[in-house]
Amino acid sequence: IKFCLVGASGVAVNMGVFYFFNENTAIAYQLSSIIAIEVSIINNFFWNNLWTWKDRATDDLREKKVRFFKYHLVTGFSALINYGILILLVELLGFDKYLSNLVGILVAMGINFIVNHKWTFKKNEEI
Repeated sequence: IKFCLVGASGVAVNMGVFYFFNENTAIAYQLSSIIAIEVSIINNFFWNNLWTWKDRATDDLREKKVRFFKYHLVTGFSALINYGILILLVELLGFDKYLSNLVGILVAMGINFIVNHKWTFKKNEEI
C-alpha cells in the first residue's frame, strides 16, 4: 500500500513535470518525458527510502548511496519501458501524449515494486 501511495505521488510528479514542460516551454515531448521520469525517480526514491521500506533503513552512508544507485538501475530499466510505450503509442498509434505517458508509467510500476523490494531495499539481515 505504501509503495502504491508513493507511486501515486510519483505519477503526479511525473505528469505534472511532463505537463509543465509541454505546455510552458519549447522542449519536445520526448525530452519532457525524460526530465519528468528523472524527477519522479528522485521523488520516489526519497519517499520509498523514508517511508515504504522504513523498517529496512540504514545509517550507513555508503549503503544509502548503493541503494540510490540500485534504485536508479531498476527504475532506469522501467523508465525505458515507460519511454518506449510513450513513443510507441504516440508515434505509431497516434495516441494522446498524456494518456500514453500515463500508460507507460503504470506498466513500469509493477516491475519497480518487485525488483526494488527484493534487491534495492532488501532486509538488512539479507545484505
